Parts: sequence; structure tokens; C-alpha cells
Amino acid sequence: YLALLLGLEECLRRGFRRVRAFSDSELLVKQLRGEYGVRSPVLKRLHGEVLALASAFELFSLEHVRREENALTDELANRAVRIQRRVKSFLDISSLG
Repeated sequence: YLALLLGLEECLRRGFRRVRAFSDSELLVKQLRGEYGVRSPVLKRLHGEVLALASAFELFSLEHVRREENALTDELANRAVRIQRRVKSFLDISSLG
């Protein structure tokens, strides 16, 4: 949800009117299409934010892509998570002094 939110915010900032998004999370795609419910209170909030942002576009579509067919994107996402953890760890340590 967070990656999609950030992507949609960037699209709005750049003035895009039509957005076609892809996700390897079948759950996310089906929740946003209304095929599955959202139980978690945190995800419900994010779900609402995504729908609100998506409604700002002239056209918005979201498609599921199997992770195996999306290996490069999956690797980049995993690298981003690892970098974020290292930065957070560094910031936590540097704030001790």
C-alpha cells in the first residue's frame, strides 16, 4: 500500500491524468478492486487513502503481475527495504551520542 501511495502522490505531483499501476500483491489488487475485504485497521486507512488518490485521476487501473514475471522490480524493492533498514539503524545509533 505504501509504495502505491507514494507512486500515486508522485503521479499527481507531476500532473499525470492517467495512471496504470502494477503490483505483485494479489491481495492488494483484489482489496482495491473490492473483491476482498480489508480487516486490518491500518490497512483500512491506507486502502481509503489509495482509493481517494486514485479517484483524482481521469483514469486509474491496477493490475496484478506475478512475482516470477517481475523479478527485477522485486529485487529493487528488496534492495530499497534493506537500504531503509540500514539508514534507520544508522539514525538510531547516531541519536545515542
